[in-house]
Amino acid sequence: MLYVDLTGEEIINLIWNFLNKEELITKENGTLERIARAGFLISERVTTFSCNGPAYVFLKCPSCGASDLKEMEAWIHVPCGSVTYERNVCPKCGVVRGEELVSIGPVYKCGSCGSIVTYPTLETPCGLNVDGFTRYRLTDEGRAFIGEIRRKLEELPDPKMILADLKVVRVEALLLDGPTAVILETDDEYQRKREEKLSKLGIKIEVLKV
Repeated sequence: MLYVDLTGEEIINLIWNFLNKEELITKENGTLERIARAGFLISERVTTFSCNGPAYVFLKCPSCGASDLKEMEAWIHVPCGSVTYERNVCPKCGVVRGEELVSIGPVYKCGSCGSIVTYPTLETPCGLNVDGFTRYRLTDEGRAFIGEIRRKLEELPDPKMILADLKVVRVEALLLDGPTAVILETDDEYQRKREEKLSKLGIKIEVLKV
């Protein structure tokens, strides 16, 4: 059994969170902290803006306050300095060559009052607050571990491993003709509990040794 420094729960958490990425930003996690102490992750505190509501921003017309803005292109006609919102047409000179125009867009047109808006007013319902999170990143040892898991997965028949939640039990699931779960061998109480839960769900179990 490789990586005996990790318990079954820690092995599954490491794979679950880092199989397809090398970095995770989240609230401090006791299991990930133990994995970091074992040398597979780097753990560092980060200060971020967190959002207390929907993560979007309203663009509003500064003239009328409406949020009905349509994006449009804008150009400046270099020879005369006029601004145009129609390609190859200058409001002062008429039809012009494309190379005489320099893009300065995009700008917005307000559907409510018709104003051309260069700098819309920004409003967010989010309510940004400073908050503390922890960033977990794979160490070289962690990358080697995940690399070993990927190599093992490549040996499996298609479809490849699919991470799944099955009624509060995390399982590394390989979906075959029937309901079959492939779980990583961890050789401890955590593996026994996983096998027990999956069996109760009527799922056949195959163990993948790492």
